[in-house]
Amino acid sequence: MLARLALTFGALSIACQTPQVKMPLSMIVDQPVVETTDAEQFWSPNQRQIGAIYHYLVGEYSGLAGELRTSHEAFAKAYSLDPDPFLGGKSVLTMAELGNLERALAESKKMVLLHPKDAY
Repeated sequence: MLARLALTFGALSIACQTPQVKMPLSMIVDQPVVETTDAEQFWSPNQRQIGAIYHYLVGEYSGLAGELRTSHEAFAKAYSLDPDPFLGGKSVLTMAELGNLERALAESKKMVLLHPKDAY
């Protein structure tokens, strides 16, 4: 998961550095992740991971666009779909950047208890 996220983030950062036509954030955020009504297929491990990657990329893109609230919400959704310490760390970081320091501190303590061997 982390290797895949690193590759997608690397591609995202390279794409953001090249001069291109910017796509409005609303075109990305408003798109549904999966277009199916079958709950079993939607909540399969693969679909959850795809949803987590999608929300991670929305969080990164909106963070680069300066929309921290949208970024935090996307990282929180990604963490709820795939409780990876990297995603949780991104959620806590954007929470702190928004100014919710007490809540970010409480969440970071919870992260240390949930993921003691990871240093994000």
